[in-house]
Amino acid sequence: MYLNTETTTHYRSGIIDIEELKNRVFIDVNHLREKPTWFDLNNSLQYFKARDDYRIFAELFFNKFASSIMNLETLKYNIAYMRTIKPNLKKSDEVSECGLLSENFQKKGFNNYLVGELMKPELSDFVAYGGYNLSSLLNYFKDTLAVDAYKISEEFLLRLFISDAFVLQVDRNKYNIAFQIPEIPGVSYKERLHINKLIDNKDAQDSLEYDSQRGIYLLKDFSPNVIYDSERCLGIHRNELTYRQNQIWCPAFPYNEELKFDNQEEAISKTYKDYDGIDPNLFSLYIDYQEFCEPYFERLAYDDEYKKILEEFSYSNSPVQLTDSELEYFNGILEDRQKEFQKILKM
Repeated sequence: MYLNTETTTHYRSGIIDIEELKNRVFIDVNHLREKPTWFDLNNSLQYFKARDDYRIFAELFFNKFASSIMNLETLKYNIAYMRTIKPNLKKSDEVSECGLLSENFQKKGFNNYLVGELMKPELSDFVAYGGYNLSSLLNYFKDTLAVDAYKISEEFLLRLFISDAFVLQVDRNKYNIAFQIPEIPGVSYKERLHINKLIDNKDAQDSLEYDSQRGIYLLKDFSPNVIYDSERCLGIHRNELTYRQNQIWCPAFPYNEELKFDNQEEAISKTYKDYDGIDPNLFSLYIDYQEFCEPYFERLAYDDEYKKILEEFSYSNSPVQLTDSELEYFNGILEDRQKEFQKILKM
């Protein structure tokens, strides 16, 4: 893999102090402390993650794949070299790091929640629905979101799950899925998702919808945010290519808690014992949401659109250029995944 230095921008800037950052990026402070490399660049707040390996390609490939084939909104990344200004460090001693820059995607006037934050009982009731998996999250949304908000969130999560399955995404962790909802004046971040605290608030009435069949109030205008941090796919682990043919998908965000595998041995045992050799997470999704899944499965199983995206990384003007052997490796993975989708469609 080669980086095209002619298309790469160089920056020099100081990191924003964490105390200021807390008032500009609204996520859990402990998580924010783990990702402190935020800068003011080009009149916008931008996050920089240092990368100089295959993870750059993975992020760019997934974004193109998810947006052009799966109709998902993804975060825009730009490859850049960053020299960080630090106190008491001479300019001559500053180190230039390669990585990915992205603008802060949070919008003013909205409360922003990562799924990891939904799992906190002081913020929502999600913890009562089970662990971190697709089925539990959708069940929570069914009991919490108004009809339109639920439909938007459900379709987003299903398309994301299908996308992750196709590229063998293994690290869609609880901080890598984000949602947003408009702020309500006078309602705190902690109270915004607790419907029982909104019912008697006259300023919150337009934010609720009454379900007469169930006799409950539901939240309106809750929606997914952009997709980001998708670098752990296609058998990539830092600068290693670890995929082996017929590898079973072991997602960090499984279909249900029963299908969360700690290793390949556990996944293989479950796959061949209970699922006749078919990807358990993908099979379970298809069985429960066949009408929604079928057109996406057919498109991924029988079209070669992904090949056109891969080919872009062989062009001389591409920010990342892959060698012929690397293109063959990644194409082989996606051909294997096509076969997995085909097996399910032929059932």
